[in-house]
Amino acid sequence: MITPVTASAEAEDTVQDAYLRWSSAERDDIEHLGAWLAKVVTHLCVNLTRS
Repeated sequence: MITPVTASAEAEDTVQDAYLRWSSAERDDIEHLGAWLAKVVTHLCVNLTRS
């Protein structure tokens, strides 16, 4: 069971990871930022649930 504190911390970590990926990405290659961020965060969350 995930506690709210753990879930909150994991959510913050996921957002930070997504930001780091965005900050190191080639911005010219990202045509639709919203879609790109949704995909990155989705993949990070899926990976989190698998671990």
